Amino acid sequence: MDIKKYRIIIILISSAASAILFFAIFYSVKYFTFSREASNVISEEKNKVNKYEYLLDNYTLISLNTIFSGSADYKGKENARKFTAFSLYYKDKFYIITAGHSIDFEDMKFENFRIKKQNKSEWIYPELLYYDNDFEGNNDFAIFRHESINKGLFPAEDDIAPEFILGSSIIKIFDSDTRAAYGESGSPVINSKCKVVGVLIKSTGEYTDIRNVLNAIDRLDE
Repeated sequence: MDIKKYRIIIILISSAASAILFFAIFYSVKYFTFSREASNVISEEKNKVNKYEYLLDNYTLISLNTIFSGSADYKGKENARKFTAFSLYYKDKFYIITAGHSIDFEDMKFENFRIKKQNKSEWIYPELLYYDNDFEGNNDFAIFRHESINKGLFPAEDDIAPEFILGSSIIKIFDSDTRAAYGESGSPVINSKCKVVGVLIKSTGEYTDIRNVLNAIDRLDE
């Protein structure tokens, strides 16, 4: 076998080795990239599951004790306004919170406000303490109080990311496609730990920041 044939064999072997090495590196990188992406997806899904589980584990307790169906009258017409309300625990007191436009909307001032717990027929008639109905400015809330209310949701302190809407009969995941139906105004918007970040006021998902409500409560006590 002459030198020329040796060279051809060496070149062929080198080319084959290079090709094997290339494919080995390519598929290794592809595998680890896929593995990392899969791990990220799994981790994200686990986080979602944890969020859902926390809510579902506590939903019955929350819905039966802190979420209310509300109704009000207008010029003698009963049940002219339907809304949702929730109880809030803040600075050792319990308050009932709903949307401000359920009190006063486009010069329609409602009256005879009443709420009831889910699966209950007895109405509670709370005292209206304060409201703001800046609907367009997303500063739209009302504060009530009633002596019989002794359970409530906690306001969020640092985690203010909205995750869920708790209506009087629904749970909705909060996202860019969130839509609310008539009667869901006043529902609490909560984070993954079921703490309140806001008060739902619009069908498109906008809400009043809970800090606006807390500031108003603070002014009441001054």
